[in-house]
Amino acid sequence: MAIEGELARAGIVTLLNSTIFTKDVQFSEDVIADGAMTIGDDVTVDGNLNVAGTISGTIVSSYTLDLLITDLSAAGGAYAVIPTGGAGYVSRVRTVLLGALGVSDAVLSTNVNGGTDIGASYDVTIAFSGSAAGDLDDSGAIPASEPNNAVAAGQYVRVYPSTPGGSAAQCRIMVEITRT
Repeated sequence: MAIEGELARAGIVTLLNSTIFTKDVQFSEDVIADGAMTIGDDVTVDGNLNVAGTISGTIVSSYTLDLLITDLSAAGGAYAVIPTGGAGYVSRVRTVLLGALGVSDAVLSTNVNGGTDIGASYDVTIAFSGSAAGDLDDSGAIPASEPNNAVAAGQYVRVYPSTPGGSAAQCRIMVEITRT
């Protein structure tokens, strides 16, 4: 099969003055675009992206950390490390309950590197009444100006029951970090 056929099967189309990727692309090294770059789907660049022309599309400015609290009735919580290049601030905390709470509400607080918790108005309350697996809860958007939510590479984020629920239900957590 000609090289054009192999490229097309991989989702790459070459034209006279451009190359089109029709599938998600991930580059593990630097990318240099000498001209316009149009992004219609996901593109992940693990190196530098140098563009001598224009970029159309949305540049991702956030990422998520996924955690699991195995017992909402205990104070331990869950931790995640901020990756290299991950500096920014905690901008949202979302949860999904994996089983019903049996006795009382659980309130989850978040802190960075063992410091003072992010403001209580951004705690996540998981309600006991009517709780079931699959229940979603959300801190709401946390602004960059909120004290105590700045993160840097090598630090950690901790989400923990500041008010433990009365049962050992589990909870998955997504911590959104917005890069600065």
